[in-house]
Amino acid sequence: MNKVLNTAMITGIMAVGLAVNVNAVGRFSDVNDGEWYLKNVDKLVEKNIVAGFPDGTFKPNNGVQADQFIKMMLIGLGDNDIQNGTEYWASEYIKKATELNILRTDDFEIYHGSYDYTRAITREEMAILINRALAGKEDDVIDAIEDQKAYATLIKEYPLLADTSKSPITEVYAKGILIGYPDGYFKPYRSLTRAEATTVILRLIDIDERAKVTKPTNTIDDVENDTVKLPKNAADFYRINPEIPVELYEYAYNQKAKYEDDAFRSNKELYNDLVYNSVYSGTGRQVISKIRGYATEYLDSVYNMDYTKDSMGIRDAIRYHFNDVYGNEKFVDNYVKNMKDNKIISKYEFLTDDSLVYQDQTGDIRIRGKLRIMYLSNVNKKCITFDNTTNDLHNGVIETNKWYEEDIELRFVNAFGQALWNRTEFVLGAEYSIK
Repeated sequence: MNKVLNTAMITGIMAVGLAVNVNAVGRFSDVNDGEWYLKNVDKLVEKNIVAGFPDGTFKPNNGVQADQFIKMMLIGLGDNDIQNGTEYWASEYIKKATELNILRTDDFEIYHGSYDYTRAITREEMAILINRALAGKEDDVIDAIEDQKAYATLIKEYPLLADTSKSPITEVYAKGILIGYPDGYFKPYRSLTRAEATTVILRLIDIDERAKVTKPTNTIDDVENDTVKLPKNAADFYRINPEIPVELYEYAYNQKAKYEDDAFRSNKELYNDLVYNSVYSGTGRQVISKIRGYATEYLDSVYNMDYTKDSMGIRDAIRYHFNDVYGNEKFVDNYVKNMKDNKIISKYEFLTDDSLVYQDQTGDIRIRGKLRIMYLSNVNKKCITFDNTTNDLHNGVIETNKWYEEDIELRFVNAFGQALWNRTEFVLGAEYSIK
């Protein structure tokens, strides 16, 4: 029942390279006549660039892995003779893309010299690769700073884009390969979907399929008041996601460093740490990804539950995320009993991002987000969370079938070395409401 609003989820596998002579509507059970991407899927199927899944679906809303997108690009550009690697199927495609300068040494890097091409590619990363693929093949549309400022007005969150991403993304817009969403946003940190991938690949290889773009008469300086604003503390984060409310960035840190030898590290410092750290079995970039996953698993076990059913199973699922010490088992048992007595059935959404993870002064890892809860059943009409001391919702009367919001921060503690640890790498230290 949960809907985790993460901006970088891995959600599917791109099938490529099958010869098909049937149109998408006739072949794929989940592609309906009239879909905006139908023509694009048809054309790429005919060109043997994409194909469906064994169950007859295309899964248009699933994400595309980076290696899959790279293969699609290369095949679309005419590199049809590349063979799959023996140990890793995409190794030869990665090698070729690197030779062509489409890929560079710091792309998809998680550790010095180690890369993760199996994760979902973001829209930002897609645009950068597309721009590099066209280098030397087509003249740039933007060749002066005033051109850049003009085309930047097509992208509502332009000021929030990374400095290194602004030029390539704007160039791909100017070429008509990207047009963004109807609300004017590009949404750079969302995963690229399979439907979107077919569209940009088709526009990459066929100029006639591109959108017709007229250079705007205004510049980004003229429309500055209509663009998205940066948080006051933007320098603390490796990126600013325009889909995240500014207040989630601007909240004061919990346990921020007070002394020179404290362990506090901002989100940017954590992300840029590519040195392996045994404390959390990886680099800073890897721990950010891990904590996102643990946060989702924890919230699933607590707020995506029907407590009128097997409470023992629910109890064990929640216990998994806590240490065995400090009376946590009894604490969880009492919580589950309370939820069962109140016949709680709930679902949730959690809006978060990799940029909302940081390390506090004690070395614990924290992640922020906006938690939305809906109760489908709730006898006592109370919002029961693991933080009832600072949670304003706990003091009010809860209606069923209505969404309630709370900004929260989850603190995760490294479980290694703790006497009774036998479960997960990171365990929940606390759940806080933040204001």
